[in-house]
Amino acid sequence: MGKPTLKFPTMGPYDTCIPNDAAICIPERCPIFHCGEKFPTRILPSNHTEKMTIDPVKKILDKLNIWYVRMVGGLGMRKGLPDILCCKDGIAVGIECKGDKGKISEHQEHEVMRIIHSGGIALVIRDPGILNWFFRTFEDLKIAAGMAVVDYGAAIHIFDNVGHSVVISSGKKQ
Repeated sequence: MGKPTLKFPTMGPYDTCIPNDAAICIPERCPIFHCGEKFPTRILPSNHTEKMTIDPVKKILDKLNIWYVRMVGGLGMRKGLPDILCCKDGIAVGIECKGDKGKISEHQEHEVMRIIHSGGIALVIRDPGILNWFFRTFEDLKIAAGMAVVDYGAAIHIFDNVGHSVVISSGKKQ
């Protein structure tokens, strides 16, 4: 596989930045985003590893009765595939888990963009609390199809496959 070609949005200027102490209200120009909760509650300690993120994610998916498979890289596997692939309400959801200091690779960015451009949902999470928040906020996953949620620790960047973007800030510096 050559160099990834799909552009992954980076942290920078956004359509909206929402502080933790305000209810989330997404502007009308981003109609696919509709939620009313505050910044997700973190459940892991700081300085946790990717493995410490993956196991609770699998437990949450089991509890929510969501089908999933753990993707393990190796011979014959494409670089950058998400750690967990699940399906809810007929929509594919790729979940890339990161430790507290983990960074998303260029190949992972490319796969996130491929997932959302195919109408799936991509989640890059540092804490399983984000997963709880996501499935509560977007009960009907059809409104979230073609969307990515990227957890940067102190902020969550939500963007879609047509350029809408929003950041939910915890109000804390990372």
